[in-house]
Amino acid sequence: MSKFLFIFSILFTVIAAQTHSDFYTGELSFDYSGTLNGSFHAELMELDSLAATLNGAVAFITSDSTSNRITIPAFQPSNEEMSEFDLFLLWMIDEGEEIEPQSWDVTIPDLEDPLSTPATFLFIPEIDSSLIFELIAPILDGEIDSTNFSDFFLETLTDLLTQAYLPLAGGIELESIDMESMTGNFDGTLFQAGFPPPMVFVTNGSFNMTAPEIQLIPDPPIDFTGEIIGEDILLQWVLTNPDTLLGYTNIYRSVNAELFEFYTDLDFPESEFIDTNSQLGNSYSYYLTASNILGVESEPTITLSFDLFDHVPGDVNSDGVVDVLDIVNLVNFIMGSAEPDDGEFLAADMNNDGILDVLDVVQMVNVIIGG
Repeated sequence: MSKFLFIFSILFTVIAAQTHSDFYTGELSFDYSGTLNGSFHAELMELDSLAATLNGAVAFITSDSTSNRITIPAFQPSNEEMSEFDLFLLWMIDEGEEIEPQSWDVTIPDLEDPLSTPATFLFIPEIDSSLIFELIAPILDGEIDSTNFSDFFLETLTDLLTQAYLPLAGGIELESIDMESMTGNFDGTLFQAGFPPPMVFVTNGSFNMTAPEIQLIPDPPIDFTGEIIGEDILLQWVLTNPDTLLGYTNIYRSVNAELFEFYTDLDFPESEFIDTNSQLGNSYSYYLTASNILGVESEPTITLSFDLFDHVPGDVNSDGVVDVLDIVNLVNFIMGSAEPDDGEFLAADMNNDGILDVLDVVQMVNVIIGG
């Protein structure tokens, strides 16, 4: 359940073509009266507590070349069974290069282009948890990715608007904001579709958000190992981050001691990669990092290096001849009385299956007899 709710909150914050994002956690609260009466209080001081509390507020600032968008989704359980949740969403657009304390008048979101609305909020009480899963399932199973997320986001937001209490009037004030915190208040009159339309009056609304000391920096993979298989290099590792936060593993590679460059990435939960673009005669080094769903990258792992020496199949001792001495060396490797280096292993692995065994002995004998 915590996985679904967290990704659901993230759904409102991922905007296509953003260039950077700032992240905060904290509390959001308000009182409401009218058709519904009650209070809303969501508090999340540390993201790690989300799984235990299923209650929290998260703030994102996403920026592109023209504007800054502040999005604050917050949710709380509607009942003790946690089968339903109350969702509240604040949305503001700032057109300046840097966000300054300011106020907005809220308006009803534009159903044709909701992301262009300067400022709004919506309140959806008692959302069934199954609805949340239906909304985020296409993301979890890979149907939705960066190529079609924007259209899915707009469709999803439009669906939510049909169930939400939307603002007739009201305002949002951003009292303070810096790299460490942001605070503000809001109030308004909301309505829901119907006749006569149900009305809710939001009062005493406030939010108090703090940037985590570490912006969700994930731990790097552990137990990073590798081996040469034929002319390929197999890399393996163990992931240490919760699957609610981990996005993908980055692989960096250096060829012949040149500068490391980003090579490729693998989506969670992949933990193995075979580099088939390696060539004999070169040396290769690798390290890994982990990135979470916000794009924050971990520290690097240890670095692993591999030398793919040029070799003649069967010439284990590199004397230029495949003969009985090479068979003796191979048998010693198989029996464990000697340990091959990378070059010896490649020469002795006659069938390139990554294992030294009797099949390699048979092929080496055939080479000697045939030669």
